[in-house]
Amino acid sequence: MRAVLALFALLLAACSSAQDEEIARRLAGHWYVEYTRPDNGRTYRFLKERRPNGEFVLRYRIYQDDRMVSQHEESGDWRIVGGKYRTRTLKVDGSRVPGADPYFFDTYDILVLDDREFVYRHTRVDLTFRVRRVSADHQLP
Repeated sequence: MRAVLALFALLLAACSSAQDEEIARRLAGHWYVEYTRPDNGRTYRFLKERRPNGEFVLRYRIYQDDRMVSQHEESGDWRIVGGKYRTRTLKVDGSRVPGADPYFFDTYDILVLDDREFVYRHTRVDLTFRVRRVSADHQLP
């Protein structure tokens, strides 16, 4: 009986791993979102490149009254584990971040993922993001 359960667990892990790899393959690429927060009137524009090797680069700009007030770049790694999208930020604006700080580790539930759109929800703060795929030469406005 133990052998059957162990085999079942192994098969389940292999299926999960294959599904995770397929999700990761579909998620690699360039994604963009722009939104305005009603509480402060600021517009946020994000461009994220998820590389097939598990690295990411996120560039974003913040605008107030159509004027850019700040811009930033984050980099780190990403992966799919058990159907969840996980990121670890390693650098912000070129400076390494504290490795043990949980602020720089994020987990998301994947709600929608197709060729054009990715919708995901942060598991800790319950924020939902809806981004669209863009070409590799897309630039932040």
